Amino acid sequence: MKKTVVGIGEILWDCFPEYRRLGGAVTNFAIHSSRFGHDSWIVSALGRDFNAAFTESALEGLNTDGTLHYMLDRVDCPTGEVLVHAFADGRNEYEIAYPAAWDRIPVTDGLMSLASRTDVVCFGTLGQRDAVSRAAIMRFLMNVPDSCIRVFDINLRPPFYTKEVIVDSLGMCDILKINDEEVEVVRPMLDLPEGQGEACRELMRRFGLGMLILTEGAKGSTVYASEGEWFRPSEKVALVDAVGAGDSFTAAFISTLTGEGGVSKSGGRLCGVDSAIIDRAQKVATRVAAFVCTQAGATPVIPDELKA
Repeated sequence: MKKTVVGIGEILWDCFPEYRRLGGAVTNFAIHSSRFGHDSWIVSALGRDFNAAFTESALEGLNTDGTLHYMLDRVDCPTGEVLVHAFADGRNEYEIAYPAAWDRIPVTDGLMSLASRTDVVCFGTLGQRDAVSRAAIMRFLMNVPDSCIRVFDINLRPPFYTKEVIVDSLGMCDILKINDEEVEVVRPMLDLPEGQGEACRELMRRFGLGMLILTEGAKGSTVYASEGEWFRPSEKVALVDAVGAGDSFTAAFISTLTGEGGVSKSGGRLCGVDSAIIDRAQKVATRVAAFVCTQAGATPVIPDELKA
């Protein structure tokens, strides 16, 4: 069943030495979610510059089936750009300009109207680095229906996060997406136990999470829920760049997880979590992320056979 899915936070241009691609974790999430047939929205902001018009043109080109929408107010900051340094081992380093338009997302009647009909929302820390957009994101999260599944893709980009933002966001989410490197950053901050599994289980317990998705790059992924734990190894591919692979994993996993007959939310808890749906979601997400690693940029068109 088609759902209203929202990515709220940063929209930007990933600038590589040879090319540039539209990006931002929540933007990538929304784009990939639309390709799974959902009514998908990007909520962010653009500047009053050439890059803004270029961004809207790029989004129109990506909206091949009418499922991708956007709410992008124009503000008095430049449209976001990030210099990406990609390494052969899959690591990436980022130079992220501040301030950018996505730091000035306004609270509007349109934003609150969208919140009231949202089924799934994804947010992170980078979009909350400035108080203006943080307030808008928190208002959005507080105004979604009780049945809305809130996904926190922690997406730590130093120095643009604080303990306060992380703790508040953990308190607002149902599902946490985190990678192995981010666990090591959060561990001393929140006094988590040693060991990836122990730290993840403590995060679930302390913040009442319904599910936690841990990705470990080339090793694989583990899904933690009260019903159990599921590990799946990554697929080996010829790497072009890994930018956006994690975002595509999150979008594919959540799209499959919440698809027909999948996981829903009732009474503040996730319902319908079982081995079959986790196995299917993890399998699809692993395939999609592997494919993205073989392509230039974060949002290539995903072959239909990888979505099944």
